[in-house]
Formats: sequence, C-alpha cells, structure tokens
Amino acid sequence: MVDLDGEEAIPWWMLVTTPDMRPAGKVIADEISDTVQNWIEKSNNVVAQVMRGDIGIELTDAELELMALHPDQAAIFLRDGYRATKLTEEKYGFTPEDGTLGNAYRHAMWNALLKQSFHSEKIAKMWTDAHEDYPEERLLNEEWKGHTRKEHCEMDLHNNAVGLDVVEWYEWWLSTDEISNRIMERINNGEMMVLVDDPRCDLEGE
Repeated sequence: MVDLDGEEAIPWWMLVTTPDMRPAGKVIADEISDTVQNWIEKSNNVVAQVMRGDIGIELTDAELELMALHPDQAAIFLRDGYRATKLTEEKYGFTPEDGTLGNAYRHAMWNALLKQSFHSEKIAKMWTDAHEDYPEERLLNEEWKGHTRKEHCEMDLHNNAVGLDVVEWYEWWLSTDEISNRIMERINNGEMMVLVDDPRCDLEGE
C-alpha cells in the first residue's frame, strides 16, 4: 500500500502504468470486468444462469455483486438454499410462505448449512445478509400479509442468526437430521421470530 501525504492508502499496482501510459490497475480491473461479463452472458453454469435471470430467483444488487466477485462461493450459496428449501418441504409437507414459522425454519437451516459448507460464520453471514439488502424504498413500501418488507427482512435476519448459532464452523460431520433437531429445539424454546400465523407449521415437539 502507498500513502500519499496522508491520503487514503492505495495499492502499489494502481500506480503502475502500461507502455501506452494507461494506469495498469484500471486496465486489469477492466479486463476482469469484461471477463466476468462475458462469462455471465455465455456460460451454462448455474450461477451465470441465475445472474442472467434465466432461473427465476430474485437477487439483490448486493447478491449480484458477490456472485460476480466469488462465483465459487455463489454456487455453494445457491446449492444450500435449494437444499434448505427441499428439507423444509420434506419437514412440513408443503412450501411455507414468507413470515411463517416454516419460513423461519428454512432460513435457519439455510444458514446452518452455509456455515457448515464454508467452515465460516463470517462468509455465511455475508451472503445471507446480502440476500436481505433491499433499497430503503422497497423495505418501507412493499407489504406481505400485513407486514412491510423491512419487518420480513428483520425476521429473516433474526432467524438467520439462530441458524448460524446452531452449528459450529468445524462440525462438518453433522447430518441434516441433527441440524434439524437443533433448529426444532430452538423453535420449541420460542427463539424464532414469526410474523404470520399458519397452523400447518405447528410441529412443536417433533
């Protein structure tokens, strides 16, 4: 890093120039950007398909940025999201709606699986925080079942934290059944945040 008279330090490679006197750092960044964009447009990789909108998953700008920077992590993020959804459907026998206890279970499961896969709570949280990173206008003006999107995001973030807490980063050997049991224990202890009542999601004691 180079400190120019107290200004914010910048990487040394940003000061290097190419033979035609263009900043080397910018040239490198532009080439990386072009490579990523070309990959997004042409690849059949599931991450690229999601980023193109070929697969119907709504993504925040923060998620798209992370996917461009870390496509390897993005594949795990999407895979574990799919696994959590399927495990939730198996648990409840249907796909629970947003705001319900079943949705709280899904978010906890997703975060637990991500922490297990990444061996890192920090990385798992970075991805699922990005999933809730909506513009303020949408947070305040969009509603579902009598609650704003902001309230739904607050619920999701709370239940994400529960999921991150039910496993340790090194517990790679835990089965999904064991993770589910730990989440159900938190549910039975009243630790989950729920906005919308759905009697079908009442699995207390299971």
